[in-house]
Parts: sequence; structure tokens; C-alpha cells
Amino acid sequence: MGARPTVALIGLSEIESPYVYTTDAPGFLTAHLQPFDPLDAFDASIGSGDQVDMEAMRDADPDVIFTLGGMVPETDMATLRTELREHAVGQELAAVENDRVYAQGACYQGPILNLFQMEMTAKQLYSDQFGDWPTYEAGAYPEIPDDEQLFDRQRVADIITGDT
Repeated sequence: MGARPTVALIGLSEIESPYVYTTDAPGFLTAHLQPFDPLDAFDASIGSGDQVDMEAMRDADPDVIFTLGGMVPETDMATLRTELREHAVGQELAAVENDRVYAQGACYQGPILNLFQMEMTAKQLYSDQFGDWPTYEAGAYPEIPDDEQLFDRQRVADIITGDT
């Protein structure tokens, strides 16, 4: 894999004051991040669930921004990316400059959803190794061509239905 990028895992209530979450917290919230061991963009003075301002985001200057709940119908990733590009401070963030602001899926995940979120995260963090993640705007999980999938969907379906 390439160099480990710095990551900000955020939840947005409004662009001026995102909630940030540590990338190494135990449990289901970051279960899909843990195998990749990303470098948290924030230092230990910022706790998981703290709300920060955009100046703190600039100080952290993450290589990648993951937006929790980014794949729920209420979240408009295209608008979020535009707002960040047009924001006086947001436009200075490396993640924004390099188009690395990504939707993350559900905060509450079991083992099946975790497979999809790990595939998503692998492609978002290390596209050179795992293939490109399609630009996500809205809707369900994007179609990934069969030869670019990181796990066998039919095998998982067979396990679930007992057809193994």
C-alpha cells in the first residue's frame, strides 16, 4: 500500500462546525477503518465526537475527509463538496483540493455491511492498490464492476441463504 494518509472522520450538522471522530476508536463506528490503520488528522487534544470549527480543520489539514452517513438519502455529497470548495477555509484543505472528500456508509454496521464499507474504504484510501472508488453523489451503494470487487457477493449471499 502507499503512504498512510491522514484522515478526518466527520459528521456534519453544518459545514462551519463538523463533529470529528477518532479513526482508531474501538467498536462498530470505525470497524471498517481499523484494518487500514489510517493516521488521524487530529491530535489527542480533540476527542471523538468533539465539534470543531473550520480553522481546526485547516490546522489538521486531512489528506482524506470521510463523511459519516454520507450515503443516507438526506446527505447530498455533491452539495457538500461544492460548499467545501467555495468555503474560504474549506477550499484550503488538502482533501478538498485533491477531491478526496468521500461518503462513508452507515455508522451502525454488522458483518455484511462491514464488508461493503471495508471495500469502500480500501478504494478510497488506496486506489492505486485496490482500484478507484466511483464518485458518489447519491443513492445506493454504487455498482462496482465484477473484476474490481474486493469480495465475492454471490459467495456472501450463498452463506446468508445457506446455499454453501
